[in-house]
Amino acid sequence: MKIKISVVLATYNRARLLKDCLSSLVNQSASNSLYEIIVVDNNSKDNTKHVINSFINRFPELNINYIKEKRQGLSNARNTGCKNASGKYLAYIDDDAKAPKNWIINIIKTTDKIKPDILGGPIYPYYSCKKPAWFKDEYEIRSHGETARFLRGKERLSGSNFIIKKNLLKKLGMFNPNLGMTGNKLRYGEETKLMVDARNIITNIKIYYNPELKIKHMVKKENFLLLYKMKSKFIAGMQKIDVYGKQDLPKFRFLLNINIAFLKIIFLLIFGCFFRNRDKYYYFGNFVYERILPQISELAKNLRGFLRANNSFFKYRHEEKLI
Repeated sequence: MKIKISVVLATYNRARLLKDCLSSLVNQSASNSLYEIIVVDNNSKDNTKHVINSFINRFPELNINYIKEKRQGLSNARNTGCKNASGKYLAYIDDDAKAPKNWIINIIKTTDKIKPDILGGPIYPYYSCKKPAWFKDEYEIRSHGETARFLRGKERLSGSNFIIKKNLLKKLGMFNPNLGMTGNKLRYGEETKLMVDARNIITNIKIYYNPELKIKHMVKKENFLLLYKMKSKFIAGMQKIDVYGKQDLPKFRFLLNINIAFLKIIFLLIFGCFFRNRDKYYYFGNFVYERILPQISELAKNLRGFLRANNSFFKYRHEEKLI
């Protein structure tokens, strides 16, 4: 039978987590002949290659392929997976995620019936260590509800549960190497950029959400650190213009928005420490997550916009030094 789904798994220095991810993929209920697993090693320095080869040797009946991609960056690794894929659809999953037994068979059922251009499902958290009392599961849940439907407007799917037609990915120019994680450097937005471009280029693009396509994604202990989340949100905000396109605002508007966002952050920090509603925000961490992080993203987005508006003085590489 012809391979329908190419599962592409890019990995970097996460051999222990990779074992759990691969274990979930080799125990799928779908017929072995219907899918392949392409593991792209993005210059790992641990025993990643040994882990992958152990699965290849233990499961010779499965289509498991090991590929080395020397160009650093998640987008580069994902593009390499696409170039080596046999399936009509590419199913991207992170190396710190786990798929239930029916994940691939549900992808096949959905693609056969709906024939979407892009497809995805909800992502639920699991934890590598005990989470703090203030941390809510909803901070890491990516869901559009319990009803299968086409996504509209700015609704998007998350990258750890992202399925796309191979020929569409090629038509869109593949994942942007300037977006997405690069080694240990935080970067985001590569799959969002694809969806934005798809909606701009293709009339009636079909982006479908199926709640049955569940994935569990590990929440790193760093996500419990407020300073780490502030940094992460700042970087994501800086890249919004790269993802959604340049904002046509005059320089003074960017400066005004920067000052407004900065003052809001200072005010909210003080207000949150002393005057917040403790029935709603018993823990300060909840107040930061829900009220302050969005303002940090807004500040970063307008800062990047201001730098781009002054492109005769500031170059893209200089901007990255701020991150």
